[in-house]
Amino acid sequence: MHDQVRERGRRRGRPGGSGVRVRAIAGTVAALTIAGCGTALSSVIRRLAIAAVAPPTGATFELKILAIDETAATMTLPRTPETLAPGEYVLVARGGAWMRIGGLLAAASDRVIRRLPPGPHIGFRPGSMVHWSGYAPVDPGALGMPYDDVEIPGEHGILPAWRIPPQDGVAEPARWAVVVHGRGASRAEGLRAVPTLRAAGLGCLLVGYRNDLDAAPSPDGRVRLGESEWRDIDAAIGLLAAEGVREVVLVGFSMGGAISLQAAMHARHRGLIESLILDSPVVDWMDTFDHQARLRGMPRPVARLAEAALRLRPVARAAGLEHPLDLRVLDVPARAAELGVPVLLMHSDADLVVPSGPSIKLAGARPDLVRLVRFPDAMHTRIANAHPERWRAEVSRWVSRPSGR
Repeated sequence: MHDQVRERGRRRGRPGGSGVRVRAIAGTVAALTIAGCGTALSSVIRRLAIAAVAPPTGATFELKILAIDETAATMTLPRTPETLAPGEYVLVARGGAWMRIGGLLAAASDRVIRRLPPGPHIGFRPGSMVHWSGYAPVDPGALGMPYDDVEIPGEHGILPAWRIPPQDGVAEPARWAVVVHGRGASRAEGLRAVPTLRAAGLGCLLVGYRNDLDAAPSPDGRVRLGESEWRDIDAAIGLLAAEGVREVVLVGFSMGGAISLQAAMHARHRGLIESLILDSPVVDWMDTFDHQARLRGMPRPVARLAEAALRLRPVARAAGLEHPLDLRVLDVPARAAELGVPVLLMHSDADLVVPSGPSIKLAGARPDLVRLVRFPDAMHTRIANAHPERWRAEVSRWVSRPSGR
């Protein structure tokens, strides 16, 4: 969900009461839609359903550089929630050039001034349209990390991965981290975690999964929000198991957190999963649907109707899905009793894409397994940018504790 896909959902319809009514209404709306009724409501619901499962399309370049002052080492950008955020980030230009952008220096009603690191800044000038990111879109080698390209046989074809050994001086470990990026992001998103994990003696496998821009697609080419993508993570764990790895830590960002949670509950190799580290995870897609509706100025029932409509075969087919999608199975707080491994869950209360409420609920449901670390002011998946020292300390402490198994 990324570098942020802004979807957000709602609570599941339960048997009886409003849940039955929602499903009944959704069925009526779906029937009208497929029949070509063309009403405004059915059109909105159909668009929400289609957007929910649309494949990633890559970065968008919507931020305009207003000014660069090389002498003062500053850059002026439009004022947005992201450009106001604390910490250091990355600007990406069309064609792949990238540069780091420093901390916030000043803010006016329509613009901000941020620190400009030393140049050269080739490809960046006033008027350039750029993408604001939390990570550099590069392979591990560009950041000075040794790595191998790995091809994992997945359910639908080859899945690309980067295999990064532990820090120099550490023998080939029996404990590895499998790092799972979020929707609309790439494997590079997980590189921020690698130095901390390597220093703790873990090897790292950064995995691509179905429908990534560089991975084998599913037959319908649609995103299922973790409901089936976890099988690709299971394949990655299986590859490590064949090499003698005995413990795996799953590290998931945003939708990668949803995928990791499903793997922990369903994977054939889940017995090797020692624990999870989740950054800004989606733990309840229905709550995410609800949030998306609010962002678009829609009433909550519209989101519930769209969610329920995806369970109906005609609407699922209209959205391009091979099979209907029931988001209730992805409501992890409601299924918290099925969680069997320790979880470090880091979430920001300022997250505008995946608000922290469901994470708080999950931690409350399983205080025996879930350690929730809340942050006050980071944007979605940008905790490591806004609070790098604390983020690294939490991860290091977690992987250095006695094994959860």
